Formats: sequence, C-alpha cells, structure tokens
Amino acid sequence: MYTIKVKDTDLSVSTSMEEGFKNYLLRQRTFLNDPANVDTLDQRISDWINLSWSGVRSAYSDLDENSQIMDIGSGLGIVDILAYQSVKGGKFHLLDSTGGYPGPHYYSEDYRFYNNWIVTENIIKSTNCNRDDFIFVDPLDKWTTEFDLITSYSAWCWHFPFQKYWDRVKAHLKLGGKLVVDISKFGMVHAPDSTVLSEISETFGSYPKIQRLSDLGNRYTWIRQT
Repeated sequence: MYTIKVKDTDLSVSTSMEEGFKNYLLRQRTFLNDPANVDTLDQRISDWINLSWSGVRSAYSDLDENSQIMDIGSGLGIVDILAYQSVKGGKFHLLDSTGGYPGPHYYSEDYRFYNNWIVTENIIKSTNCNRDDFIFVDPLDKWTTEFDLITSYSAWCWHFPFQKYWDRVKAHLKLGGKLVVDISKFGMVHAPDSTVLSEISETFGSYPKIQRLSDLGNRYTWIRQT
C-alpha cells in the first residue's frame, strides 16, 4: 500500500494493479476538477477495468529492467508508475502536454490536455520511484531513443491523428519491440481505422492481437518483425 500526498490530500493506492488503476482514474478527474457525476464515473471505471486493464498489465509482463518504454498521451502517467513496480529500472518516457482539463472532445490544434507534471512529480516521489527513470516528453520533442514498448491508451489513434506520431513510431520501435495502441472506430482524424491497421501490420510484418474495449474501438498489440 502506498500513501500519495497531492494537493494536501493523502491517498492510499493499493499494490493491486486493478485497484490502483481505479484510484488513478478517480484521482485524475478529482484533482483536475472534472464535474462528472461520481456515481456514473465509478461505474464507467469499473466497466473499463473489466474490459481493459488485463491488457494493460500484460503489455509489461515480458520486459526487463533495461527496457525503454514510450507512452504517447500518458496523462499523469499513473499507468506507467504502476507498471514501474513490475519493470524496476525500466525507463518510462511520458509524452503529453500539460494544461487544464478540456472536457471530452476529439483532437484539435488548440486541445488543452488534462495533465499536470507537478502532480506526476509528487506521485513519483510519494511512491518512492526513481525520478531518473521517468522522462517527460513534449509532443514537439525529437525522439532519440529506440523503444522496447510503445503504448497509447485512448490517445494516439483514438483522438490524435494517426499521422501525428506514425513516422516516429516507425523509426523508434525496436525490431522485436511491442506496440500497444487503442484505435477508435469513430474518433480517428483523416484516416479510417481499417487503413491504420493495414499500414501498421504491413510495416511491422505482423498481425495484431486484438482486445475489444467497447463499441468505440479496440486495443491492438503488434510485435515488430520487420
């Protein structure tokens, strides 16, 4: 059990991945003043965990302590902080902008992200993680690392356009590396999900493992072969 102190509030986070992730989602919305109804949100979180969290957890199961992980659209990075408990010594690159909570809408150039690195810094410190193992990345920064795992949960290919990060993903995912990305059927901009799936599969020389998330879209996992 970890106790996290953020904005003068003590929070207990279970070592259970599922419970920890539920706490993360509640905390993210509470701290950033999301007006969502708490009862409805709690049910949505439970549904999301049942559908999705096992896939998140398994993404990190075969990584070693020297692994390099990029999370596109990481938000506060709590998924990565939870996964860090399983990948001691791994380097987690958290890519996102920082700013106020915008409310639910799809990508636009003036989108304000629901993220604040100060909160992330506090959580890293409170959970006794090694701060040097977390690298904050701005969307405009150049990538200089080859990655063992690239993830994006309900972000890139969900409401960020596919082409926004595709060239960087192609250039920086290692041979044998893993790509885990949620792809929306309705939220994609400029490219249908079928085109995205075929382009990634052809480029990486593999077919994805598919996990259904909801009517909105699915989670896809590729292992790069070419």
